[in-house]
Amino acid sequence: MPAVSRRTKKIAVAVIITATLFVGICLYGYFDPEQSRWFPKCLFLTLTGWKCPGCGSQRALHQLLHGHIAAAFHYNALLICAIPLVAFLFSAEWLRDRCPRYYRVSRNPVFSWGIVVVTLLWWVLRNLYGW
Repeated sequence: MPAVSRRTKKIAVAVIITATLFVGICLYGYFDPEQSRWFPKCLFLTLTGWKCPGCGSQRALHQLLHGHIAAAFHYNALLICAIPLVAFLFSAEWLRDRCPRYYRVSRNPVFSWGIVVVTLLWWVLRNLYGW
């Protein structure tokens, strides 16, 4: 059996990610997680009564897909602010061979710990102040 090239693997991963995103966009665009019982509820919120960093993400995505940025921000501000960060991380991984310095920035420990600190701060502050 011939070995699969790295380029072929990247293309396969890109196709899978694109298909998954397409299905997700269709689901979250058509169905409102606030009205539908099919979307999962946050287990952490159900058990503790506290919001996790991801609480409201499904509703935020639905609102974002309908162009309601303020409503999406209301449901989960961290998710909306993280969209450029996620795009940066995906692009750094995709361009890792062509732009190694760009990739190294995305893997810098200070950068990674910064993400952890911001997420933890969001988690605490949203529960203290009802965000």
